[in-house]
Amino acid sequence: MSGLKKIIDRVLITLVILSVLISMTYVYYLLTKTDTTLGVNYVGSSTSPEITNSASLTDEEKANYERDAVIDVSIYSNDKNNGIELEEMRINWFTDYTLAPETYRSSGMQYLGDYVKTWESVTSEEAQRTVSEDFTYYDTTDNISYSGYYSKEGSTSTNLNREAKLIIPIGGKPYQMQLTGEKVTREPWLGFLWDVDVVYIQTYSSLFYAIMQSVKSNSEGYGDYFIKFNLTDYFTFYEYDEETGKFKEDIVTDKIDNYVLIHFQYYENGATKSEQSLFGAIKCNSNWSYNPQIDTDYWQERVVYKLTNEQLTYRKSDTDDGYYVSFPTQFKAQITSMPRTKIYLTINMVDGDKNIIGIDCNGLSGVEIDTLNIQGQGEFSFLYHSLYETNLKLLNFSAGIHLVYYDDYIEEKTYLEVPV
Repeated sequence: MSGLKKIIDRVLITLVILSVLISMTYVYYLLTKTDTTLGVNYVGSSTSPEITNSASLTDEEKANYERDAVIDVSIYSNDKNNGIELEEMRINWFTDYTLAPETYRSSGMQYLGDYVKTWESVTSEEAQRTVSEDFTYYDTTDNISYSGYYSKEGSTSTNLNREAKLIIPIGGKPYQMQLTGEKVTREPWLGFLWDVDVVYIQTYSSLFYAIMQSVKSNSEGYGDYFIKFNLTDYFTFYEYDEETGKFKEDIVTDKIDNYVLIHFQYYENGATKSEQSLFGAIKCNSNWSYNPQIDTDYWQERVVYKLTNEQLTYRKSDTDDGYYVSFPTQFKAQITSMPRTKIYLTINMVDGDKNIIGIDCNGLSGVEIDTLNIQGQGEFSFLYHSLYETNLKLLNFSAGIHLVYYDDYIEEKTYLEVPV
């Protein structure tokens, strides 16, 4: 009996030693592993060029492209002031892994006007189930679109939030796509102390905004096009496993780029009837038609002002070794007296021999600004009340700029901040 016990003890000791060696070998492999496995998912046509003009395709080619497009986009810019501004996005998917024609479905979002994303102050848990109230939502099946009932208690429509899992084909095989992206930025703690990581949760409203901005900035301008769009920062794709009947994430590849085929139609005109909508309805009304005498909040003409350093005054600061800028008092009074204005302000940090280092106290306060662009490099400061009562929607700044925020520079930071 004692001999058997000794044998068992030796076997156990040997197994423990082997497990320790294997664990150490694995840890060493992880620490010394230098190669990176890259992967690319082409959702839709993988052979198409970066952007394709629909007019250059044959009827058969166009039909194939339209079938493969995962996302359809329609923008009526109303740049001719002859209707309303209308932005729409529709995602095409299947209800099960068979990818059979009868399981085909679309879900989409509609916005009247020029949508500008503002980051919501929500927890990660809230973001998972939140559906933005900025949009009208539609589901489409058998070429019939409807806006389903949605509430906290239940829903008859597809809820486009981070919990949504949509099945799409990649290379003829079923995959599941889910919005999982997060954006991490470095921002000053409490607005003025050391920098900390701030996590912004990607939502369908931020996806909508990103796609609309990409379409509006495309190099071909207005027209009907197909384009491959990189959605790596937004979606995770899960491959269907026939053995388990479940969708599984790729845990082997270190980095996967996801390119999705998008079909967009970008119009110079405004929308004037519901038939022009991807969903055949505007504001849930299939008989809607343009009437400039009503709903003027949506389509009343705006006067657009593109302002630069020329409209600003300068205050030299010997202490900070540079100049702070602001709107002249008379200019503020003039611009604020004009109704329905839309202002784009671009500040260049280098103006001749002047070094612009920030916006002065109350510098832009009281003037509604849609978009603020800051160009240059170095440190750029926002002093006390510099952006107060501006209702700023979008702040673009060069990647080489470090933004510094002083206390109470704005009532609440709700605008979108984008390094370019």
